Amino acid sequence: MIRVAADRDGNVSVTGERGASGRGAYLCPEKRCLEISRGKGGIRRGLKASIPDAIYEELELLTGGQRGTSG
Repeated sequence: MIRVAADRDGNVSVTGERGASGRGAYLCPEKRCLEISRGKGGIRRGLKASIPDAIYEELELLTGGQRGTSG
């Protein structure tokens, strides 16, 4: 699982560490999970914070996905 966390100031990061400070959300490490979560706003709702494009780009790399491709 990939952990994404938001601190009190709303700064979002991909931590990968269980127990890192801040509100956390977990994502399975598959491209399909990221696509579903991004489409439905799951990470945003879970963290109660806006998710910058840079975070989604990092998650795409970690899930083996490339933006704009299918498969």
